[in-house]
Amino acid sequence: MNINSYLSQGGTVSCYYIQGNSQNGGENADNGEDLVLDILGVNYNILNTTTISLGSAAYPNNIFSLFTHVLTSTEVASGYYIRFRQTSSSQSAFDTYGMKWLNFEYGIVGGTDIRFENLPTTAPSENGRVWNNNGILYIV
Repeated sequence: MNINSYLSQGGTVSCYYIQGNSQNGGENADNGEDLVLDILGVNYNILNTTTISLGSAAYPNNIFSLFTHVLTSTEVASGYYIRFRQTSSSQSAFDTYGMKWLNFEYGIVGGTDIRFENLPTTAPSENGRVWNNNGILYIV
């Protein structure tokens, strides 16, 4: 979804994330298997990549951590899309991260924000849709 009109007002992108640790449905991501936030331009070109969590960092707890990124002047001027991604994975069902509470607050602090609320609780029939599977955000 093109969100240039929101990004052009400045603000923050936030989420809670957790890395697998062999006790919570995954295992520690390895070196180079980082979780990052990309701010993309109009042609999906990467304007900036911000590291959220390094795969090489041991993650012993079952606690979600808050990540907040303040949009830079370049991102405000040229940003059209945001993307969260894992840079690599050597194991299909492991070396993973979980995310919840994606929040984009634009404009002045305390201003309007966008939230993923009232999502469907069963998988939509269309591809590229977000749904809430027992509190876990899925995309089909």
